[in-house]
Amino acid sequence: MAALPTWKKLAVALLSIGAIATILATGLGGYVIFWSGLRATAEPSALEAALARTVRNWAIPRAERRATNPLQPTAENIRAGRDAFLLRCAGCHGYDGRGLTPLGRNLYPRAPNLRDPGTQALSDGALHYIIENGVPLTGMAAWSNPHQASNSWSLVLFIRSLGSGTSASDTSVNAAIAHPTAAHYVGSKACERCHADEY
Repeated sequence: MAALPTWKKLAVALLSIGAIATILATGLGGYVIFWSGLRATAEPSALEAALARTVRNWAIPRAERRATNPLQPTAENIRAGRDAFLLRCAGCHGYDGRGLTPLGRNLYPRAPNLRDPGTQALSDGALHYIIENGVPLTGMAAWSNPHQASNSWSLVLFIRSLGSGTSASDTSVNAAIAHPTAAHYVGSKACERCHADEY
């Protein structure tokens, strides 16, 4: 039997190492799942969160990421976004966008804080795409509806208003953001001591 050329030996060795690494990674993943269990209450690891954000960002088409908001950030448009936000989004993201609701805290991954720099750094087009199409394998639903006019661009304006970019002196924007009822939670005052972030 003839000896294999060096390149074929190298290819066989690399394939063997790859197969062994795949088997070990699968076994380790299975062990971690069985050891920790599959629970929505578990906190995603930093690696998992970074990987998920990267995949989500890659999945948004370039043309969508580059899209610009056709709406101006007027008080009326931000108010329309706030109204849509309270109707569609506040159940998970909270009235203030922080995600500190019972539902938002128990999703896997957690409902993100829309005020965080990571969310605010997304382009208007990326935010619009996420609102319209949702994010698979998360609690983020798709809100596009072919039978209705979409107000997702006004939602983008409202999400932008939640970030630190909104000037405190911009009274028209602040007036649009203000909700008629200032309280976020109307439970017992005894709960406020531990849950001040929800009040």
